[in-house]
Amino acid sequence: MLILKAHFAPEYWAAVMNDCHPDKLVRYMGVARSEEWFPSEISKLGDCKSKESLKFEAIDINNLTMKFTVKDNTIFVGISSIKGFGDKIAECLITNYKYTSMDDFISKTSIKSKTVLERLIKLGAFRNLPDHKNGKALWRYYQIIYGNGPDAKATKSDAFRQILLKDGWTENSITEEKERLIKEYISIYPKKKTIPKKLQDWRPEPRITLANVLKVTDQDFSLQEILLFQNDYLGYYIDSPLGAYICRGDLTIAKAKRDAKSGQDLVAIEGIVISIEHAMSKKNKPYAKMVVTDGMLRTNIMIWTKELAVIDKNLLVKDAGIRVIVDFDSERNSFSLRRNTNINFLKAKIKHATADQ
Repeated sequence: MLILKAHFAPEYWAAVMNDCHPDKLVRYMGVARSEEWFPSEISKLGDCKSKESLKFEAIDINNLTMKFTVKDNTIFVGISSIKGFGDKIAECLITNYKYTSMDDFISKTSIKSKTVLERLIKLGAFRNLPDHKNGKALWRYYQIIYGNGPDAKATKSDAFRQILLKDGWTENSITEEKERLIKEYISIYPKKKTIPKKLQDWRPEPRITLANVLKVTDQDFSLQEILLFQNDYLGYYIDSPLGAYICRGDLTIAKAKRDAKSGQDLVAIEGIVISIEHAMSKKNKPYAKMVVTDGMLRTNIMIWTKELAVIDKNLLVKDAGIRVIVDFDSERNSFSLRRNTNINFLKAKIKHATADQ
């Protein structure tokens, strides 16, 4: 068993997570990500050069399965993990088709539900298809072509305006072209006393294609949005929430526990605040309990009275990125902010503006 786990970790953990209770899934995923393995065959056990971290990927529309599966040493999430996807939806989704686009997928399946398509799009199911990497553009395109209601109408109107601007149309040039068409109509039909309404209301009609929507949707979903989708639709993260911050990346909860147990004095954690609960002790002194995740595991970090008094509570909020020096309580399996230290708040990564912005 240990050999399988050490050298065939993706297959091992996929099997574990497929058979575990849903309540334990998040914990097992965290443990799997916190460990390293040797990607080598048993016959080459003596030639293990380097370890790798376990990789997880979201669903792929051309590689759909019910449960966790392994491909190219990567664990792919099964559609049974997606909230609200029952057996009937699964039967419609899991086919032998190889789709070339989202339009192709919609035309070949009986799936017309906005909820299903929204979750597939926002979880990145179409990202490996040509020109489908930008999930925000794809969702916008879906709303325009297949949506209905006020939101879809507003999205379509906004896309029309942006595509027209991208093609060089302005209100002035639209007015000039409309006047030219009216003059042309009068010259052809001089005896007509009225101008057709379609000429009076003329405006250019841009073609709504995915390529055109991509042209006017420069930014994809932010990491924060993607994490929100994953948490809402799956109940766990595939990507690390720390990816939105400038950080070392190796100050994990698992490493902090190992360092503390080995007697190291300086033990640090980088993570994202999931929640924070303020309370009063029996001696009527304030303290706080934070729940923090490093994208793999989550843990409690206690902040006692003296440290809490000097922390900027306006910064210590849900989703804040932090780096802290901690002490570890092995009996309670929890951390506390080290005495006489403060919380360092991580700086968010700044996206550079595109040339068109």
